[in-house]
Amino acid sequence: MSKKIQCLIRKKFIVETPEEKVRQEYLKDLIEIYNYSEDQISLEVPVKMGSTYAKKKADIVVYEDKAKIQIRLIVENKKPNRKDGLDQLHSYMNATGAIFGVWTNGVPVYQLREDPNKFRTINAIPKKGEDIADIDNPLTRKDLIKIEDLISIVKDCENEIALQQGVDFFNEIFKIIFTKIYDEKTNLGKADSKCEFRIKATEQAKDGAERIKSLFAKASKKWSGIFDESEPLKLNDYNIVYTASSLQNYFLLESDIDVIGSAFEAMVNPDFKGDLGQYFTPRQVVKSCVEMLDPKEHEKVADPACGSGGFLIFAMDHVYKTIEKNWDKIDEIADHKKDYAQQMVYGLDYDDRLVKVCKAYMLIWGDGRSNIKCQDALDEKNWPNETKKDFKNIDLVFSNPPFSGDLTKTEVLSQYDLSFKGDPSLNKIQNKQTKPVLFIEKCLRILKPGGRCCIVLPQGILNNLNDSYIREYIDKNFRILAVVGLEVNTFKPYTTPKTSLMFLQKWKEKKLDNYKIFTAVSKKSGKDKRGKNVFIGQQMIKGFKIEDPNSDIKENNLGNIDTDLYEIVKEFKKFAKSEKLDFIND
Repeated sequence: MSKKIQCLIRKKFIVETPEEKVRQEYLKDLIEIYNYSEDQISLEVPVKMGSTYAKKKADIVVYEDKAKIQIRLIVENKKPNRKDGLDQLHSYMNATGAIFGVWTNGVPVYQLREDPNKFRTINAIPKKGEDIADIDNPLTRKDLIKIEDLISIVKDCENEIALQQGVDFFNEIFKIIFTKIYDEKTNLGKADSKCEFRIKATEQAKDGAERIKSLFAKASKKWSGIFDESEPLKLNDYNIVYTASSLQNYFLLESDIDVIGSAFEAMVNPDFKGDLGQYFTPRQVVKSCVEMLDPKEHEKVADPACGSGGFLIFAMDHVYKTIEKNWDKIDEIADHKKDYAQQMVYGLDYDDRLVKVCKAYMLIWGDGRSNIKCQDALDEKNWPNETKKDFKNIDLVFSNPPFSGDLTKTEVLSQYDLSFKGDPSLNKIQNKQTKPVLFIEKCLRILKPGGRCCIVLPQGILNNLNDSYIREYIDKNFRILAVVGLEVNTFKPYTTPKTSLMFLQKWKEKKLDNYKIFTAVSKKSGKDKRGKNVFIGQQMIKGFKIEDPNSDIKENNLGNIDTDLYEIVKEFKKFAKSEKLDFIND
């Protein structure tokens, strides 16, 4: 029997669907918090669009008074996890002339219509009897909330900017996020600290834009190396205000580790990623790899193909949790975290856009940005001396190297033994070599004796008859700790080849002839055939995801991704203890 819920307006019991539950909760807020009376609220209101009516009725309409003539506010509500509907709300506001709007799936987003087809996010909506000036109170740190879906906000801003300007979306939106991070780290030391990064509902677009431009200039100067101090914001005033107002109510520094990283990666154009063969590693894979190799506070961690920094950030987060367990004084915890981030975490990538993303990500999670360099990891001869010094005697290496595009430069190939198929002393260098193969040797070179690594490899390297010399090279130089085959959908939608995780430890002194190797095959990647995340509480029926209506799952929560990788981690730890591997704690 379906569960029932009492409607506050219709005064009768109706079926409690997830969407209806959100609506009734917001109706309660409108009545009890915003003081609107029940007789000035209507549900399922037809909206006339030109000469016809919209296919879908407005979920909630609040009128100026009980006569219900002039519309004050329209609410579009969705069930939890739904991200769509903001455009629909805007169309209703345009058609009816409503100044205020609310989109909510349980977490409300407030909208102000400035002109036809001109909207922006504001801090609040007015209560009954208030006007727009009454909602322009200072925005403080305690008013900010964690962000649960930055990707949708970025996509919405991209769409809005595209209507106004032809600019590099990635760079310009990233500048605004960068400025927001600066305000949070610099100006929000206390709960009642006022945000400088905010757009007032009553101010002109020019004034709000000038405030954001000034903050961006300060951020570029303070955190040099990400943006040039002379580089301006290229968005026009309207787009600056629209993007900043979309972000102003959120606290990025307090948000989930995965929410920010996923959005940063989504901001990089998919075609751009494809050309370079850089396919971002799913967070459930990253987390599992880090858990298996268990980095310690005294261990130096590096990724020579760091991309947006996922492996490095999760390694930092792993160590931070250990620091928090071992220390009870806030100042000491903060000092240890800062020291670790600045002294023990290193990354390289040849893509300057991804280096910017990685540095900004580092700013949020511990400020290790000074050790992230734009450098070709494979062309070691052209490394500056500082990079050569940094990438030496590394304790742990995590890497998902680019798969596409064979390396053909003789001057780079000649630096690697694996460019010589068979015996390097014969000087018969190959015309080309795949990058993952060369990264195996790169990991060996930068690791200290006893150092360990995890590398994502095409499964063919482990199976192809012609690649036996690569496996011999691995066996000669590493103890193979584990091989985990990944499910075929793991890297979708970016790439389809089957991949494996190889966990290795550089021999300290002499090579063992016989030892056990942990092997596993993942059957549940947490991805469907289209590359979309699958969460616990979702059922797959004929290729479509059916959500459990009783599930309160939030899509950015890593623990709710439907994967068996975490079970594999547990089994590996049991194996590691039984084999008395030296990096596993008792």
